[in-house]
Amino acid sequence: MSDWGGYVVAEGNRKPSRVVALGAALPTDFLFVGPLHTVDADRGLRLNWGGSAPRFKADLNQGRRAAWYSLAFLLRSAAAEFLDVDPREFVAGVHPDWHPDADGKAYYAFLADSLENGAGFSTRLGEVFEDFAARAKRFLAGLADPGHADTCQTSCHDCLRDYENMVLHPLLDWRLGADLFALLSGGELPNDHTAVARERRALDSVRSVLFGKFLLSDAAVIGAEVRGGVRYAIVARHPLEACEDSLTSPRLASALDAALDYAADPSRVIITDWFTAERNPLLVVQQTDPPARRKKKSVGG
Repeated sequence: MSDWGGYVVAEGNRKPSRVVALGAALPTDFLFVGPLHTVDADRGLRLNWGGSAPRFKADLNQGRRAAWYSLAFLLRSAAAEFLDVDPREFVAGVHPDWHPDADGKAYYAFLADSLENGAGFSTRLGEVFEDFAARAKRFLAGLADPGHADTCQTSCHDCLRDYENMVLHPLLDWRLGADLFALLSGGELPNDHTAVARERRALDSVRSVLFGKFLLSDAAVIGAEVRGGVRYAIVARHPLEACEDSLTSPRLASALDAALDYAADPSRVIITDWFTAERNPLLVVQQTDPPARRKKKSVGG
């Protein structure tokens, strides 16, 4: 093997390893879509990560990240239809950046031309953004048609999914992306039977894995006695609604009152967005474990 050009480290003569990253700069065109403000104090909405401490025991909010990625791929699908090109002409994603009004980083959905040096598609979308936004609204209306909505609960290959974004499939939810698009366009969150159904389905997911005696089931709240009669209340909310010390959605007021009355202790009120509860109900259930018990379980398995 004397003619082999590789490198061999003999056992016992190892050199310290180094962690390196390889990257490449590829100039192209970008379109960024984001908020003027990352919070809406009047409506109790938060469009970024961060903020003040949770108002109660926990505030589980994996759905905000999902909302931004869902919006990015909704824009990609709408852009491909608007320009009559293949969706693979675009790279979609989420870009964090500092915002002068943000308590933390603001997030932006972006589209970029997949071709090096750009094909001009993203720039064109920016030049005619009002027309593109109007087409995006019509695209979302098509997704809400019963022919699609009745069979697609989160995302499918007819709306957001493809091979390139396979790793993000668990995050993609066209309804959640549509809600974020509505807020960025000056609209409101949905407050209809579809929104209520998402909250109830999320709480049903938690109920299916939470062992206890359920004594409260009121709108977006469930309450249960677990481990010797200790009462916990779980409130489901929209991923873009806040429940913090200094920012809380007024829509949650009655649900929070019912939860606190039932649990009788704010440390036993758990807030979760319906996205987290649907996909990871055990994460919600873990919040009903006392801290010492959770530590013992993590150490002892």
